[in-house]
Amino acid sequence: MGARKFSTSTVRFIPLTYSPSDSHSSALRLILSLFPEWEHTSGSIKFVRFTDGITNTLLKAINVRPGLSQEEIDAEAVLLRAYGKGTDLIIDRERETQNHELLMKFGLAPDLLARFNNGMLYR
Repeated sequence: MGARKFSTSTVRFIPLTYSPSDSHSSALRLILSLFPEWEHTSGSIKFVRFTDGITNTLLKAINVRPGLSQEEIDAEAVLLRAYGKGTDLIIDRERETQNHELLMKFGLAPDLLARFNNGMLYR
C-alpha cells in the first residue's frame, strides 16, 4: 500500500489495513481501534459477511452482549467496507469520502466513523 494522499476529510483515519487473507484478525484490529471498550465487555464481537458485492468486502461487526435485544445489538453495529483490489484506479476514494461526508451533513448517508488504508467504517 502506498503512502496516503493528502485528505481534506475530517473523519478519523486509522493507519491499518484490512487483509482478506486474515479477515477476522484484521477486521478485529480495525474495530477495536475504533471502539477499544468492546474488548472489555462481557459480550463477543462477531462479523457477518455480506456477499452481494462484486469487488468490495463488506462485514457487519456486532458486539453481542448478554441482555441486549437484537435491535439494540444492531443499533450499535458497524459496517466495515474494504475496497476491492485495484478499484482505486477507477474510483477516486478522496472524492467518494467528500461526497459521503456531504451527504452525512444532510442526513442522507450513514455516519462515517473512520477510514483506514483500504476502506471505511460506518454505521
